[in-house]
Amino acid sequence: MHRLLAVLVVAACGSSPKQPPQQPQPQTPPTAEPTKPTANAGKSIGVATMLDDGTLQLMLRAEGEGGMVGDALIRYPPTHDQYQEVLKHLGGMKPGESKPVPPWPDEPKQ
Repeated sequence: MHRLLAVLVVAACGSSPKQPPQQPQPQTPPTAEPTKPTANAGKSIGVATMLDDGTLQLMLRAEGEGGMVGDALIRYPPTHDQYQEVLKHLGGMKPGESKPVPPWPDEPKQ
């Protein structure tokens, strides 16, 4: 949950530690093998849509203690470093498809 809140804060502020990806070249979007459901499979943190060019568009919401709420719109074009990871997490998608976004597992505490 803390990782997602941090991502939402960075997205809302408009800054990111990485340079934005270059404009994707037109291509057939890849699909990923569906993943096995997790314990949180019934929960959703937002909605993912695959655009016609294969870009993954995620509208996410995080809710925290004390009524803290954060919303973010994040786009992953097919050229993004984390595209395949996100596509796999979503269970694969096709252009025009929308589906709920399951929560990512929390990072291990150090």
